[in-house]
Amino acid sequence: MITMKFATTLFAGLIAMSSSCCTVPHPLAPLPLTQNSLEKILQGAYCVRVESQGVDGVVHYSYGTALAISYRENQTILTTSAHVVQEPGRIILSYSLVDNRHDEEKKDDISFRVLSLDEGADTAILLASHKIPIATSYEIKPSLEVHAGDRAYIIGFPFGLGKWPSQAMVSEVYNDKIILDGTVNFGNSGGLAFYQNNDGKYFLLGQIRGCMVGDSPIAGCRGYALVVPIKILLQSWGDYIHDERTASDRT
Repeated sequence: MITMKFATTLFAGLIAMSSSCCTVPHPLAPLPLTQNSLEKILQGAYCVRVESQGVDGVVHYSYGTALAISYRENQTILTTSAHVVQEPGRIILSYSLVDNRHDEEKKDDISFRVLSLDEGADTAILLASHKIPIATSYEIKPSLEVHAGDRAYIIGFPFGLGKWPSQAMVSEVYNDKIILDGTVNFGNSGGLAFYQNNDGKYFLLGQIRGCMVGDSPIAGCRGYALVVPIKILLQSWGDYIHDERTASDRT
């Protein structure tokens, strides 16, 4: 369903961009039977589409990333950045989780609503209409300490195109933000960054707010990634993050 449609769309785009330079793997090649930890985190990442209308009547679409992190009965709790689900000066028409920005079929889109929004921490909690796969195989440690040179991974939908991880390195750590040397683009906002320790375990590092251009954070661009630390996120998320994953899910 979602996987096949996304693969078809991505394949068509890759052919258009690279027909003269390289060979594109067949998009429907069988996936590995086992998943590594990063793939188990990726299974909970989703492309957010916000449909809004301006005062001129024109309909606009914007995109970001959300990560499914827990369940509430038969629904799913996700998180994204607050600015992803806000459109100042426009009327919000719909929120949905889609395959990618080229997804034109609405029958398998997943609707959601905003449960909580913290503009100060630039984070939001979402509730999807039914159960969907969540991210697993990582740990949440409020007192997590990282240092310059530590390895990290950024999870997101750059440009709203695909669910792609990218490797980064911790550059600097502050009380209210972490700077990563890694590439983020429009569509990465709301995605989460994970620290990988020497034992290969993944820890939730924080949420992608944007990137740094000079001293200013920008919602989407190519540059150093600006991350809201996990300790700040947890203060905002509160009881919405009730972890119902089983022990086997975590490993």
